[in-house]
Amino acid sequence: MEDTERRNKNAHLKCFQVDLSSFQSILKFKGSFQQWLMDSDLHSSVQLLINNAGILATTFRLTAEGYDQMMGTNYIGAFSLTKVLLPLLENSPVPARIVNVTSFTHRSVEDMEVSLLIHVAIPWDNEKVRGSGFKSME
Repeated sequence: MEDTERRNKNAHLKCFQVDLSSFQSILKFKGSFQQWLMDSDLHSSVQLLINNAGILATTFRLTAEGYDQMMGTNYIGAFSLTKVLLPLLENSPVPARIVNVTSFTHRSVEDMEVSLLIHVAIPWDNEKVRGSGFKSME
């Protein structure tokens, strides 16, 4: 941030912390961010959102909401953050962009046990997914 401020004296920067595995943290961030925009007298918009958070969970853990922590952080959280910021993206005076970044580790997965929780509305449970890039389901 210091480098950006040094290069651009008109930059308005603030660091926020958000835990993408927690809906409560995402909503708290949204409120803090909107308050900062109002207090800074800046246009109430977002021009660019880059979702680049991710974890590689080696053990099974759940988020506070009951989702698999890796799925909650890497996917559900990123899309939840996008959803709550969508009005600010739509309010941008220039065309807004959303960039979702993922890792390449999915390429090396050959066998994975998928255990779905009851509250997830998908009609299968404990299915085995096999194959390079999940091309085929057995």
